[in-house]
Amino acid sequence: MWNVRNLPYKEDVGGSSPSAPTEFSEGQRAALGLPCRYHSAMRFDRINVDHRIMGGLPCIVGTRIPVATVVSLVAEGESADQIVAAFPQLEAGDVRQALEYAAAAVRERELPLRATA
Repeated sequence: MWNVRNLPYKEDVGGSSPSAPTEFSEGQRAALGLPCRYHSAMRFDRINVDHRIMGGLPCIVGTRIPVATVVSLVAEGESADQIVAAFPQLEAGDVRQALEYAAAAVRERELPLRATA
């Protein structure tokens, strides 16, 4: 798992300088557990990204429940209480932070939108 002490360097992610750390997007910063540039107090202490767990998918800490699963359930209309009832190892705060994590992960990405007429 990446943390502040073992961040990847540019050569690890396609750059050229082995001594200068890369500049991360907000989604990468979220995945690494780094504070968001825009919301420096935001920490994802309930989200874990570990290549040994679920192939490196962001998961709720202490579980194998991917953030994407929680976000999908919310998108399908499930409430936090319904999700916690279906997954007793989760807490309502896990659901909230999964949504915050997903928002941070897509904040700086372009999303394809249909052209208006």
